[in-house]
Amino acid sequence: LTQKPISFETYYEGYDKYFEISVFSPDRNQFVTIFQDITNRKIIDKKLKAKNEEYESLNEELRQANERLLSAKEKAEESEEKFSTVFNMSQSLVCIADLNTATFQFINPTFNKVLGYTKEELLNQPFLNLIHPEDIDSTKNIIEKELKKGKHVIHFENRYRRKDGKYIWLNWNSFTFPDKGITYDIAQYI
Repeated sequence: LTQKPISFETYYEGYDKYFEISVFSPDRNQFVTIFQDITNRKIIDKKLKAKNEEYESLNEELRQANERLLSAKEKAEESEEKFSTVFNMSQSLVCIADLNTATFQFINPTFNKVLGYTKEELLNQPFLNLIHPEDIDSTKNIIEKELKKGKHVIHFENRYRRKDGKYIWLNWNSFTFPDKGITYDIAQYI
């Protein structure tokens, strides 16, 4: 032994205790041994290690969940981009309308081309304002008796007023979601 202490840790089963033992020699033929009970520290270390492993496991689960969410988000964005492309390229008038307020929620650019109104002008007023007076009752009947009850409507015709004041005939196909209060519609200029 030297004057420099030597330390090690050990477990004594008979006492069910952990000890740190330090031994050093202050003088020739002399040595000092110090036993320090480190059981509480070892118990805390084990608990911390177990908690760290638990947190690492939770962190891994969160990382994997985050990867799944990011992947789903990317797929949703791709799907939305495809829908948007078809929606905006269609030569038909395509829209999503609110059945309760009789307003357009979304319209494609063909609405602007065919009717001559800006997107804002079409979205900021009830579409009933654009329907020929003679067609309003039949349009309201279709909304109330068919669309709001979940029935799909094929080949419903009515006249819409263009911005220049002229009326044009449109042939509508509607697919409704009454629980959401919306309808998806496609119209052809006839």
